[in-house]
Amino acid sequence: MTAPWPSTLAAVLMSLGPGLVWLDYLRRLNPGRPESWARIGLVFLLGVLSTQAVLFTTRAAGQFFPGATHPGPSPLDRLFYFVVWVGLVEETFKLLAVRLSVYRRFQEPSQGLLFAGVAALGFATAENAVYILRLEDPSILLQRWILSTFGHVLMAMFWGYALGVTRAGPLEERRPALVLRGLSLSAAVHGLFDWLLYQGWSLAAVLLLALIWKLFLARTRQAARLSPLRRIPRRAVRECPACRALVRRDATWCTACGEILPQGTEAFCPACLGAVGASGDCPHCGAGLVPGDLEP
Repeated sequence: MTAPWPSTLAAVLMSLGPGLVWLDYLRRLNPGRPESWARIGLVFLLGVLSTQAVLFTTRAAGQFFPGATHPGPSPLDRLFYFVVWVGLVEETFKLLAVRLSVYRRFQEPSQGLLFAGVAALGFATAENAVYILRLEDPSILLQRWILSTFGHVLMAMFWGYALGVTRAGPLEERRPALVLRGLSLSAAVHGLFDWLLYQGWSLAAVLLLALIWKLFLARTRQAARLSPLRRIPRRAVRECPACRALVRRDATWCTACGEILPQGTEAFCPACLGAVGASGDCPHCGAGLVPGDLEP
């Protein structure tokens, strides 16, 4: 028995649910400042439209390569199909959704992860809606919430990180080949995941997602470390009355001359040498100061 249209339409709207949750999470990946919703909406929409580009490309390729439209008979044929005609094609168009829109405005590597996830969410949301409309069964959304939406975000992580580092990372890390390698990894992992599901090895597919999730968390930490906008906490300093050297505020003797330091002397910001209070960041330049070091 097919689901009535009102229920199907409601399920299509529900397909936005996991995407919105992930959007909120991904938006917090930027350690500098929250990304504008306008750019997030643009990339999400391009991710949605990329599903049509994938469909057109697959149909066009099918006229010359019959294996481009359906898995082959053997396990190896199927693996090739899922890696090349599914993984590579889908990840390429998701990458283009980011590369041709907001890439040049990246200021830190984490933006690559953010917008890769946003494009993947747009793609997954559109794909979820197509499945519901085609099958007229809203219950299909339950398994796709966990596997499809989550999986698409994680699989885009490889090329997303590469885009962010290539555009806004340290100069020695900006290698164009990094993007090609990231795209290849995304395609391989995407294809392997779909292949495992097609073979009926769902547990292995879930374990693969768990492994990629650990890699995703590691990449977010690495992107934050490579950010040129990262705030480095500092310790307040004070002046030695004997030799006028600047030492840490919590020091008991001067590291330059060895004199015992009197307690209660004025502290200064090590970045701008402005006077600082007992707590909080520097009121003059905004430098982050280690909280424990500011106790009187």
